[in-house]
Amino acid sequence: RKVNIQPNLNLQFKSQYGLYHVTVVTDKITIWGPEKEVDTISSLQTGAINLKDLDGDKEVVASVKNPLAGDLRIEPRQVKVKLTVAKYTEFSLKVPIDVSGIEPTIRTFPATTTLYFNMFLKDYKELKTNEFKVVPDVKNVDLRSVKTLNLRIITHPKITRDVRMDPYS
Repeated sequence: RKVNIQPNLNLQFKSQYGLYHVTVVTDKITIWGPEKEVDTISSLQTGAINLKDLDGDKEVVASVKNPLAGDLRIEPRQVKVKLTVAKYTEFSLKVPIDVSGIEPTIRTFPATTTLYFNMFLKDYKELKTNEFKVVPDVKNVDLRSVKTLNLRIITHPKITRDVRMDPYS
């Protein structure tokens, strides 16, 4: 039976670097053994991959952990794991506050908010501002009498992380 391999990663990066992508070169391995045990295994892990101060791509060979060493045979016993490391930085972006769909109709002042987020530099050209959505939190609020509303970030692009806002800008 063929099963997937999950790398067991313990990585530390230099400042402003992070893991961009992981590839297990041999992503499936073959296991043999008693049927009742083989049928319960959907994936196996590598041994721990411990790396520090990463600031560039790395390729390592890792052994595959055998959870039933006496009963299970694994081929291959080692796999290559390719780590793509990239530099990231913090960006900021003004986005409109979306009040569509709120009844009664409201306007906000200011009409925009500033979002701060981290993303990999190589993904910057893929950033689409319309993938961000910030809305006022109107749950349990009387819109006819309220003077201030809290804002919520509803959606943001998958290429961004640690997204936060500054409603006063």
